[in-house]
Amino acid sequence: MGNNFVALWGISAVVLLVLAGFAGRASTHTSMLGILIDSRGRFSMNQLQLVTWNILILSSFAAAFFMTIEIPSMDNTLLALLGISVGSGATAGAVKSGKDMAGKNIARVGKSFKSASGEDMTIERKFSQVFLEEEGDEGDKVVSVTKFQNFIFTIVLAILYVVLAVKEGGMPTFSDQAIWLIGISHGGYIAGKIPDRP
Repeated sequence: MGNNFVALWGISAVVLLVLAGFAGRASTHTSMLGILIDSRGRFSMNQLQLVTWNILILSSFAAAFFMTIEIPSMDNTLLALLGISVGSGATAGAVKSGKDMAGKNIARVGKSFKSASGEDMTIERKFSQVFLEEEGDEGDKVVSVTKFQNFIFTIVLAILYVVLAVKEGGMPTFSDQAIWLIGISHGGYIAGKIPDRP
């Protein structure tokens, strides 16, 4: 049963990854990774998290369904994880939109600036933007500790999810402590986005 689940999960995950790639190519960024790029033209922590958890959880849900042709039960911890990711993404998006409308100094891709040496430079898209500051004079130059922490938590819990799912041969269950950890990490991430950077 475990091997069947892993095979079906792999197929489901590949299908979802291909669909995510097509969605990215259909975006204005015309890149297979376009689904990870926000309205500022930057690689986004929010979108990385949402895509990661949607692909992991939905593909394992699909695999469990195709094994039995019955709607599988999903542990409440996974629903909480999805809820935290969606809520955090929506809140962070609202904060970013508010700052964009207020005309704050944002490190948008394509924006020109003068370096410390007086050289004209342009902000380019790079994956490291998922954990770099977006605002103020330090935008795209220094690591945001809250974004970096959230990135690390996401990667570690995603790996844990995969290991548990393979071990259990089905949709895993997270402990309440793991959900608290991701909730605290997301709370810190949101709190870190609210202040204006000079």
